[in-house]
Amino acid sequence: MHSPNSSTLSSSSAIPSPLPSSSSSSSSSFFSSSSSDSIKVCVRVRPLNEKERLKNSQSVWRTTNNTTIYSVSSQVNSNNNNNSNGNSSNNNNNIGSSSGGNLGINSNMMIPMVPSSSDVSYTFDHVYDQNSTTDCIYNDMCKHIVTSSVRGYNGTIFAYGQTSSGKTFTMKGTREIHGIIPLSIKDVFTTISQTQSRRFQIRVSYLEIYNEVIKDLLDPENQNLKIREDFVNGKGVYVSGAKEEEVACMEDMLKLMEKGEHYRHFGNTAMNDQSSRSHTIFRIMIESIDGSIAKQMVEEEDFDIYTTNSEVLFSTLNLVDLAGSERVLYTQAQGDRLREGGHINKSLLTLGNVIAKLSEGNSSHIPYRDSKLTRILSNSLGGNSKTAIICTITPASQHFEETHSTLKFANRAKSINNQITINKMK
Repeated sequence: MHSPNSSTLSSSSAIPSPLPSSSSSSSSSFFSSSSSDSIKVCVRVRPLNEKERLKNSQSVWRTTNNTTIYSVSSQVNSNNNNNSNGNSSNNNNNIGSSSGGNLGINSNMMIPMVPSSSDVSYTFDHVYDQNSTTDCIYNDMCKHIVTSSVRGYNGTIFAYGQTSSGKTFTMKGTREIHGIIPLSIKDVFTTISQTQSRRFQIRVSYLEIYNEVIKDLLDPENQNLKIREDFVNGKGVYVSGAKEEEVACMEDMLKLMEKGEHYRHFGNTAMNDQSSRSHTIFRIMIESIDGSIAKQMVEEEDFDIYTTNSEVLFSTLNLVDLAGSERVLYTQAQGDRLREGGHINKSLLTLGNVIAKLSEGNSSHIPYRDSKLTRILSNSLGGNSKTAIICTITPASQHFEETHSTLKFANRAKSINNQITINKMK
């Protein structure tokens, strides 16, 4: 929660003006609440990429019913046998084709339509094949979290998976295809414009965790930020000194994201020409008060959301792009890349340990403090937040174990329940 002594919006022009009444802003729907909410988990399967095709990698994961993914053990074993014998077939049956099924499988490949007894299978809220769009994933998994954040609920959305599995494409997108973060930004302001009954103040911060050091992407001179706790005043776990920019519209927020991207750490590896070398957290802080009181304060030229006796709703929406887990065997990392990969893997291991402990229902000691990432996201994992995890995977046989590890992470995460409530302050 924003402190009254910190910089805040002082101009009413920075707050969206009330629009005509709309059915979407009725008081009953605005203040609806729930006490428990499970973490929502989905899996996104990308097509085989060019590097995987050149290695004659096969698609060995299949989807069914939009909720289930399973392995095809005969293809895994066949590929492993070929590799161990030094054989590498160049026929089309071993090369993924975008025209050959929902995982880029050539239509001539002899692959069972159902899993055998030795295959592994997982079921999630949603499983998306290579033909699914980011828009579809956003609408199914993320939209309700984003709109709820305008109503006072905390929210967190992040993508998890090995390097080069599609996390940044899913979260950030491209200029032509919007990712989860731009789509979320758009919906924040759309929901605000449809909410006649309240007036809003919006702030943004953009943080990077690089080699276990927290950097401010909105103020590149502001480095090595510290994590603090303040549960008395409702701030919880927060990053002290992070720059918080005031925004009035979607365009302003998108410009801030683009500004931050300029300072983010990327690097080249054997698996990814533009590999994320850090975790980033794009954080949107939303506060609102009753619109009629705000209008009166503006007319009296005394608008201050913190001096009113009206109830203030506040929330934080975390949009997280994680770096991917790495194996030196595949990335061929050396020097700085190797050191970065070590920090990335260590923080992701801690994230996995936190998820594992929470999924066991063992709350005696959750190792949030073992990494900067898990400490910042502690409220999102087992705390007061609506949370969605998008696990991105490759179907390639050469990465079978890494994909299986991601699916096991996802399977544990789906059993975690968060205790959510609307954040209110008098």
